[in-house]
Amino acid sequence: MLLLYFLDQFKSAGLASPGQHFVALTEKGSYLATLAGQYKFRKAFFEPGIHGRFSGLIHFSLFLTGVFRVDKADVMNDVLAMVEACGPKSNAASNPALTLAAFLVAGESQGFNRLVILSDQDLDYFGYRIAQLAGVSTSEDGRGLIGIFGQSSCDLEILQRKCLVVLLAKKGDIQGQTNLSVQLREMRIPFVQTELQSATYHPAEIFKWEIATALACVPLALNPFHDGDFGGSMAIPRERLENMTGDRDSLRPVPRVKENGATLFVEGETRRMVSTLSVRDALRTFLEQRNLDGYIAILPFFKPVPDGDILRSVRDQLRSRLRTPVQVSTGPRYLPVLGPAYKNGPANGMFIILTATPEEDLKIRGADYTFGQLQLALAETEFETLGNACKLVIRLHFSQGPEKGLLQFRELVIQTLQSLRGISG
Repeated sequence: MLLLYFLDQFKSAGLASPGQHFVALTEKGSYLATLAGQYKFRKAFFEPGIHGRFSGLIHFSLFLTGVFRVDKADVMNDVLAMVEACGPKSNAASNPALTLAAFLVAGESQGFNRLVILSDQDLDYFGYRIAQLAGVSTSEDGRGLIGIFGQSSCDLEILQRKCLVVLLAKKGDIQGQTNLSVQLREMRIPFVQTELQSATYHPAEIFKWEIATALACVPLALNPFHDGDFGGSMAIPRERLENMTGDRDSLRPVPRVKENGATLFVEGETRRMVSTLSVRDALRTFLEQRNLDGYIAILPFFKPVPDGDILRSVRDQLRSRLRTPVQVSTGPRYLPVLGPAYKNGPANGMFIILTATPEEDLKIRGADYTFGQLQLALAETEFETLGNACKLVIRLHFSQGPEKGLLQFRELVIQTLQSLRGISG
């Protein structure tokens, strides 16, 4: 859908061969490969032999080094050195993948199922990929590792409650984590520390995590290469879209509370635990169910504007007051990347889905619905899926758009935290 939209944009701009402005990374025989030939893409790169998230991390990382004109020799030298270090000929005690795998296995086996990745903001994407790799690969039948990333700090008292910690830093910046590593060691909080030598070192470090994750799954009796419902997470919810575009109100989700442009949706097991006297009462009674050994995920199905600072502020306030890790994962993007871990992993997560009426909506070529409607339909499907998986989940919809909605959500959280009962500081 995005491809067809941008092809139209390029045609409207007067480009005679718009397909020449696209490249594809895909598998032979895929639908994307067919489109690449049909629209005469500049190039199609076919991923050999490795599929799923392992393929994406390997091939896409190497592809990006070409896009950004990184010296190929530097990348491959680092990767090949890591391959050798992680190989069967290396000493077990000094094998970086094996020691990392042992860390992950020991933690997960003892109930340390939150993998808290602390890094500066410019390494957030790296933490995101570690969370995807370890989370989806290990999450199955109510167990696994849930990645908490995109944060530079976390209260030590929270980390003491069965958290595994990963400290990420660029070369030269790791000294800033020295005090933290000393504190973690003194408080007997299990952690590993990684120093990324340079931008070209990222693929090598990803390789180490891939081997470590695969090795960790062996004693845990898990299949690290399972698909994790990738296709189901992003399948087009056609019936839901038909109900939405056909104004079939009787088949639409039932709002429980409406006030000041905010609408609450809650179903199933969660509905029996949550007050519906007001939106604030609903959020208060929902948060009072939190588990100190669990986590909270805020899932906005729109781009946080202007730069996510509001959600980061809300995240930090919730974490500090509730004494539990809080993760922000933006949808629909997170669905195939982190969604399977949320649904299939440990049952100690709580989920707040945020949706908003788009300020500007765009038609999808060849469809009778818009991007905004598709996004909302995916959010509604995720809300239902998490509920069916017996997760605690609520959805808040803001009719005044994402920007005003986030401000309204922040104010709602501030008021709610002031009125919480049964939560110690």
